[in-house]
Amino acid sequence: MDAKPAANEKPLPPKTAGEELEVAATTQSEGCGLKVGVWMEPEAHIARALHLHHPMDTTIVLPDPLKKALFAMLTKEPAALARERLEMLKLYRDRAADLRVAEVELHKKLPAHVQGVVQGKRLLLFEERLKANSFPDMRVMNDFLEGVDLVGEEPVSELFKEKLQPASMTVGQLDLSAPMHRRLTP
Repeated sequence: MDAKPAANEKPLPPKTAGEELEVAATTQSEGCGLKVGVWMEPEAHIARALHLHHPMDTTIVLPDPLKKALFAMLTKEPAALARERLEMLKLYRDRAADLRVAEVELHKKLPAHVQGVVQGKRLLLFEERLKANSFPDMRVMNDFLEGVDLVGEEPVSELFKEKLQPASMTVGQLDLSAPMHRRLTP
């Protein structure tokens, strides 16, 4: 017994192997369709699938510390992992206590606009952890200590691909237009 399509469905026409199927959606404007797949013979599907790579076969792109963490999670007992994590947290807690006075002094020296943002943050402990893990862009500490410019050119970072995005106006032009924009904003 052939099933009839629902009122809002359009039956699929027969297609040749590898040809894309399109289904017209009744809610979309006329002429637009929704691609739902590529029909192919089972043999062609298997042949194509054999040329694909499994995501676990491409773990080369994972950083070594992440590979080590995954290996530990997959090979160690949960209780052992919990003990290791607890020991690390105790180490951080003790180190934070050692740095408490230096942290207070550092926070007092920060510009007022930065103090409110980083209040309660353990910046020196954070910096130590970044260095201990060979973090590739230590300028992040300057961002915490001095604040971040919202306009202007950003220095290149190893953390992101370089992408040139030309500004539509200079910082000076933005400064000149700011009072007008403030008046126009409700």
